[in-house]
Amino acid sequence: MNEPLSLHLIANCVAGFSFLTSAGFMALVRVPFVPMLEHLRKCKRYMSLVFLVVGLSCGKNIFLPTAPQDEIIVTSTLISAGIQALLFACTGVTFVNPSWMKRKWVCGRTVVVLAYALFLIYGLLMQRSAFWTFATIASLVYFALIAEYQFIFYREYNRCVKQTDDVTDEYSESRYAWIKHFFMTVSALGVTAGIAPFLPVTVYDIWMIVAACVYVYVVISFVNYCGSTSLLVNKVFEAESLVTHEPADNESKQETNTVHPEAPKTEVAEIMDFGNLETALEYWVAKRGFVKNDLVSTSFAQSLGVNLATFRAYFSQKYKMDFRQWRTKLRIDYACEILRDNPDLSYDIIAEMVGIGDRSNFLRTFKKITGKTPREYAQSTDTED
Repeated sequence: MNEPLSLHLIANCVAGFSFLTSAGFMALVRVPFVPMLEHLRKCKRYMSLVFLVVGLSCGKNIFLPTAPQDEIIVTSTLISAGIQALLFACTGVTFVNPSWMKRKWVCGRTVVVLAYALFLIYGLLMQRSAFWTFATIASLVYFALIAEYQFIFYREYNRCVKQTDDVTDEYSESRYAWIKHFFMTVSALGVTAGIAPFLPVTVYDIWMIVAACVYVYVVISFVNYCGSTSLLVNKVFEAESLVTHEPADNESKQETNTVHPEAPKTEVAEIMDFGNLETALEYWVAKRGFVKNDLVSTSFAQSLGVNLATFRAYFSQKYKMDFRQWRTKLRIDYACEILRDNPDLSYDIIAEMVGIGDRSNFLRTFKKITGKTPREYAQSTDTED
């Protein structure tokens, strides 16, 4: 290996400084000490450990008295990557389903990482002539762990989105997009970590700089996400409280609107009186209540004078869709109205005005409902005029 030592040292110094700074910054991020945000505090600890591990790994390369060697780089990178992958898996799964994370599972995967780390070190120190066979076996074990982490995360992610959709009247896919993108990014980085040490040192050094930039982005995104996640947790907690502790003054109202449990499902719509609900919804639409976010299903239904079963049965019978689909159409209709009057208005602003969280979700939903992009719709209205 003929690459200059100085380039390797510079790359390690820059990356190591970024990783250790990120570890310190993450440790200082403040998450309120309330039980419902315990999962965020756990995620913060996992991520701090990730940055500390990779930062110390870079330090090893900085202080080596000799030029970098292929075997040393492969061994240190695969061991460091195995620890990082496990910690990132813990972070991602804890975000979406903290109750799934069990000490037994974490300890089991830690033992696997430790085993292949010792296997690599043994190959490096005692079986140098067969080291690349040892490295290949360790890499296969590492990639198998990555695949398992992916499977577990996406299974729990989909479950989390479904459960949140059931509790709130917002589609949760866009809300959890950051978590999904976060895990996709670190997983892709994890895959490259299993390949990069087998490449020339110069390529490996460039990969480390890129990894450092990605990790800085992850820290910034995590900090920005804490606010919205805290809000979501509060909403879910509020909904669960309402379900388990109904206010006393609502008991008679619920008694009136609740269908007898023995009534067949096909007769629900015939038994319920939707007149007052329809009036309340007309007033709500006139006030453009549909642009508000984070409505909790139970409390919103109660604010309209009905229970959740009546609320859902109303939309199922009258509109043949659920409340979220109906409200989404109202939002897009309002967006069309805004576009007719202000065709040059930013789509980000329009999305915010109609209550859709992000631009990409707005554009996708607009095209699905109208059959046109906002630009095409604005142009068609200009032509009509």
